[in-house]
Amino acid sequence: MSLDRIRPFLVGATMVLAMAWTAAAADACVSSAECADGSVCNGDEVCQAGVCIPGTSITCDDGNPCTRDACNPVSGCTYTPASTCLLAGKKLRLASGDDLRMAFQTAPQQITGAAFPGNFTNDDPVVHGASLRVMTAAGDGFDNIYPLPSASWTYLKLPGANVGYAYKDLQGVNGPITILVIRNAKPAKMKARGRSLGFSLGTNPDPVKVALRFGNNGRRYCMEFGGRSRFFSGVAYAALAAPAPTSCATCTSALDCNDGNSCTVDSCTAGVCQNAVAPDGTACDDADACTTGDVCQAGSCAGSPISCTPPLACIAGTCQ
Repeated sequence: MSLDRIRPFLVGATMVLAMAWTAAAADACVSSAECADGSVCNGDEVCQAGVCIPGTSITCDDGNPCTRDACNPVSGCTYTPASTCLLAGKKLRLASGDDLRMAFQTAPQQITGAAFPGNFTNDDPVVHGASLRVMTAAGDGFDNIYPLPSASWTYLKLPGANVGYAYKDLQGVNGPITILVIRNAKPAKMKARGRSLGFSLGTNPDPVKVALRFGNNGRRYCMEFGGRSRFFSGVAYAALAAPAPTSCATCTSALDCNDGNSCTVDSCTAGVCQNAVAPDGTACDDADACTTGDVCQAGSCAGSPISCTPPLACIAGTCQ
């Protein structure tokens, strides 16, 4: 066989060998310290047989619908309280006839732990009252806010026990909401009736958004019902097993859209929350006293670790 005929194979083999050598050289190591990339979010890199092996990424999920979960490259998982809680819904029913009726129920284990509106906080409806907003841009379209004044709220059991709240207005003095019960670690339930509900069912309203808001500065609990639904024109709409929405679209101001992330710019446009990523280099606070020079990078806040001379270590922002 002539050299000209084997040259392509030799060239190809040389390229493969060169690529393999380059990759091996890039990953070559003597100790695991040489493999570290400075981020705890993708796990610990280790050196095995002279080659860097990548770590396993960590999952940040505290199971709390009222926090925004993220990973800080230096400190690891962060769970930032947010003004909006994204809840899964069990069922919603709208009915039209001689009177209008509405009822909903959240999925189990949605409002519990840190997600529960604590007694004597901004989220306490006995102190600050509340409101309920139900809206849709589909079908006949409606957007209604129902006031839930503090005078009609009571604590379940003793104040301070954080067991739950009950709203009762059976005569409809304040509006169409007659009963709303919120219990720690139990489904929240609401019933309403009356023409002042202000919706019509001429065409399918799917999806329907629901937002329960406490006080002026309290949290909003948001659901979006759709998908698994049935509609009977002029009669009823029913939806089941709604997953938690990705955002709370029923906003009236930028305050409603606070996602708890200092590296986003929050705004409310036409009733829809927007959380745009802040420019890289924007000053922020990563809530870690042992970092400095915190800035935004790709929507996350991170700083440089404070360096301490061994055996000292950074504790609460100082070397000790």
